[in-house]
Amino acid sequence: KRLADISGQVSSFQTLDLERQRLELLTGDMPVTGPGVSVILPAAFESVWFVDLQNELATAGAEAIAINKQRINFGTSGYRFLPPDTLLMGSRVTRAPFTVEVIGDSKVLMNSLLQPGGIIAKLQSILGKREIVIQEHELITISGAL
Repeated sequence: KRLADISGQVSSFQTLDLERQRLELLTGDMPVTGPGVSVILPAAFESVWFVDLQNELATAGAEAIAINKQRINFGTSGYRFLPPDTLLMGSRVTRAPFTVEVIGDSKVLMNSLLQPGGIIAKLQSILGKREIVIQEHELITISGAL
């Protein structure tokens, strides 16, 4: 009976640990690695466009997103454009160029980003001759939230 009790406790602890790990991934507390894409934006633009980009990526199945190595998670409370070419993300400041790293199905993410009239086309029209670079990656690592 004692062995059965101990086995049950070990199983409960393992289940709790798996749930803890799952929640840490969802909240952005743990680093995550996987295939994905990167988008390099050469300059800043109004903050609403960063929200639209994040929403487009989330809709396309992004599992994790970071801007200039700063993980976007539930605690990221909005964006604010600060001239020149500076972005305030929550309480963190970052400057252009902006590298947006995204983990998810790279083909789906690329199709979503590059659709005619989509977010990249709109951003490119704002940025003019400054080029937006988009790349697929077999492996991207995004650190846990700061």
